[in-house]
Amino acid sequence: MSKTIFFNRIKKAVLVNLLLLAVVFSARAEVVFSGEHAVGSWNAKQLPVGDYPVLAKASAGDVIAVTISDAGGSGRVTLQDVSWSGFADEYDCADGCHYFVLTEAQAQTVAGGGLIVTGENYTLTQVELLYKKALWEGSVDDNTGWTQSDALSNDLFAGLSAGDVLGIDVTAINDGESWHQVAIRGDYENILSAGVSEAKTLLSVLTAEQVKALQTKTVDVTAQYLKVSGIYTYVDNQAPATDEDAEVVWTGSQDTGDWSAHVNLSYDNRGSLSQTFKTDVLRITFTTTDDGAQIQLSNPANGWAKFSEEAFAEVENSAETQTFEYTVANASVLEDIQLTGIIVQGKNINVTKVELVKKEGRYDAVPATIGEDGIATFSSSKHLSFAEADITPYYASEIGDGSVTLTPVDNKTTWGHQGYVLRGAQGSYDIPVIEESDATYPSGTNYLKATSDYAADLPRSEEAGKYLYIFAKNGSDIGFYHLDGTYKLAAHRAYLCTDSDIRTAESASRGITLCFGDGGTTSVRLYTNALNCSASIYTLSGQRVKSTTKGIYISDGKKFIIK
Repeated sequence: MSKTIFFNRIKKAVLVNLLLLAVVFSARAEVVFSGEHAVGSWNAKQLPVGDYPVLAKASAGDVIAVTISDAGGSGRVTLQDVSWSGFADEYDCADGCHYFVLTEAQAQTVAGGGLIVTGENYTLTQVELLYKKALWEGSVDDNTGWTQSDALSNDLFAGLSAGDVLGIDVTAINDGESWHQVAIRGDYENILSAGVSEAKTLLSVLTAEQVKALQTKTVDVTAQYLKVSGIYTYVDNQAPATDEDAEVVWTGSQDTGDWSAHVNLSYDNRGSLSQTFKTDVLRITFTTTDDGAQIQLSNPANGWAKFSEEAFAEVENSAETQTFEYTVANASVLEDIQLTGIIVQGKNINVTKVELVKKEGRYDAVPATIGEDGIATFSSSKHLSFAEADITPYYASEIGDGSVTLTPVDNKTTWGHQGYVLRGAQGSYDIPVIEESDATYPSGTNYLKATSDYAADLPRSEEAGKYLYIFAKNGSDIGFYHLDGTYKLAAHRAYLCTDSDIRTAESASRGITLCFGDGGTTSVRLYTNALNCSASIYTLSGQRVKSTTKGIYISDGKKFIIK
C-alpha cells in the first residue's frame, strides 16, 4: 500500500501542510526479522512462514513495520507475497520505520506463506508484526460537514507512550467533495488530523505531547464527508494487554488421542494451581491433530467430570496454535481447583502449555450454602467475612439441658477451623477470605467443632469420650441430634461436642433446641424448635415455663407453635 501520512488541517484554509512522521517505533511489536540485508536494486529478502513463524499470526488490520537504513530519502520499499505478487509499494523512503496495514486478503496470504521484502536503494534492518488492538469502535458518519463523536474516556489512551502507533479506520462517503478529513481533538484543538479520499487505516506515530493530550484533555473524533469506525493501537501479541500476570503451570507435549491420554495437574501435581483465586483464568495452549477435536477441564475430585458447561468446547481443526480459556467464576469451582487441581482432557488435540492468568481484582473465596430452611452449620480452614452476604454466623457459647445457646459473631467475621451456625436466605454464596488480623475469634468456649475443607469420619460418642450431636431436620424440628453410631460429615460443616450428655427426654426425639442469643425473632414455620433463649417463655395462661412440649406459647410478646 502507499504510505499514509497525517497532516495538520488549518481551519478554512485551502492548502494542507504535510507532516512526515519518521519516528522509530517503540519496542512493543513482535520481531519477524532482525539483521542487515542490502536490498540495493531488487535484491529481495524472503521471509517464508516456515522460517519466520511470527508471520503465521498475521490478521486483518495488523501492521507490517519495515525499518530501513542507507536510503537517503530515495528508497523504495515493496512488499510481495511468496508468489511474488506485490501488494504494497512506497516510494521516496527515508531512513527509519515504515508501516503497512494488512487487508484481510493480504493477512491471509502472509499468514499462510510468508512475505518478501524488496525494492530499491536501502538496507533492510528489521521487520516487525504489530497486532491491532481496538481502543474505540463506534461510528462518526458525516455527509455534510464536521460531525463529531461524544467525548471519549481518557482511560482508553492510558496505556499509550510516545513512539506508539495510532490508527484510525476511515471511509470516504461523498466522492463529489474534495475535503475528506478527520481529526482527533483535545479540548476542541486538533491532536491529530488528516485528509483521505479512500477507505484505509490512517497511521500516526505519537509524540509525547500528543500522548499527554489524549490522556488529559477532553477527546473527541470529528469528520467531514467521512465515516470513522475505529481507533486502534498496536501491541506485542506475546504479552496480551488483558493479562495482568500469567504464570506457566505446565509445559510439554501431550497428545490426548481419543480421550485416551491427558495432562494430570491434580493433587500433588497441581503446583501453583493451589494459589488460584476467583476471576482468574486457566489458559490451555494446544494444536489439533484431526477433525472433531474437543477439549475439557475436568475435576479430579468429582470423577473427572467437567467443572461446568464452560469447561468444555468443540474445537475447529486448524494448523494454527490455539488457546482455550476457562474463567474461575465461583467459589465452589475455585476450591476444587485449589485443593485438587485439574485434569486437561480432550480428543484430537496436543496440549503444549497450561497457564494461570491472574486477573485484576482477583480474590480468594469459600463456598457456603444455606437450604430452604434458612439455617445451616458451617466451617472453613480460612478466615472469612459474611458482611456482604446478609448472613449471620453464630457460635455455640453455652449448653444446657436440651438446648444450646448460639451467639452472633462480632462483625460477621469468622475464624478458621471453628464451627458455626449460619442464618440467612436460601442460596449459594461466595464468601471472601480475609486476613487473620481482621477475623473475630469466638469469645469464650465454642461447642461447635469443624470439619473445615474435607469430610470427616466421626466416631461413636462413646468411642470419642465426648457427646457428639449432628445438625439435622426431623419433620419440622430442626436441631442437633445425638450421634449413636459412626458418621461421615461433609466438608464445611460443624457438629456439637459436649463433655456431658445434654439430652432430655424431649430432645431425644426432637433434637437439641437452638437458642439464638441475639434477641432476634425466629420463624416458627421454619424453626419450630429454634427459640430466643434470652427471652422468657409463657403459656397462653401466663405461666412461665423452662421447657416446651406441643402447644402454643408466648415469647418476646409473640406467639409461636410447637408441633
